[in-house]
Amino acid sequence: MTETRKIRTATETITCQFCHRGLLRGERSDVFHAHGESRLVCELCQPNALRSGWRRDLPAGGPQELPTTPERGGLLDRLRGRTSHPVVTPDPIGPREPRGVRAEPTGPSGRIRTAVEAFNASEHAKTIHSVGHSLGDATVSAVDLESAGVELVAAWDLCWYRWRVEMDHGGVSVFEAGRGYELAELAEEQRSGNLLLDADGNLRAP
Repeated sequence: MTETRKIRTATETITCQFCHRGLLRGERSDVFHAHGESRLVCELCQPNALRSGWRRDLPAGGPQELPTTPERGGLLDRLRGRTSHPVVTPDPIGPREPRGVRAEPTGPSGRIRTAVEAFNASEHAKTIHSVGHSLGDATVSAVDLESAGVELVAAWDLCWYRWRVEMDHGGVSVFEAGRGYELAELAEEQRSGNLLLDADGNLRAP
């Protein structure tokens, strides 16, 4: 029996169960079957899901799309040139991810190195890998916030993500702090590109 996909409200956080990334508003998603379970897969990951043996479920009414406003197009629409003027959609701060990274930062460079190490070990690193499959390499920047930690920003031509890395008593937490579509929404230091991506897609401090 074919499952019917539920329509989710605009305030609900949608997560791709292939890359574990929170979907941008306007991105399409489809239900796939893998290992006897139904799983939601974003449009960027669907080719990889098919290559991994996941089977697409196509309801009679066709694939559903996340709710959008008339002013905002989907991500692939933007890739095809059908752009508009989307509104920034920063997400509420979600669960933080404690990592086993000992925080011993000494000055801005030490804090940034600690933040990069913690981010590469977190689930959030998959976002840069996943979006990069369609949009290419991101411009990644680190902003030292001193006692508040370090801010990491990955920016493409069509969207950006922002994360906060906090360091407290030898522990490190990584969490998403915002996302949007327009690079003009970022400060100059958030677009400085002072971090590198290595051949494996991991962040590296120069």
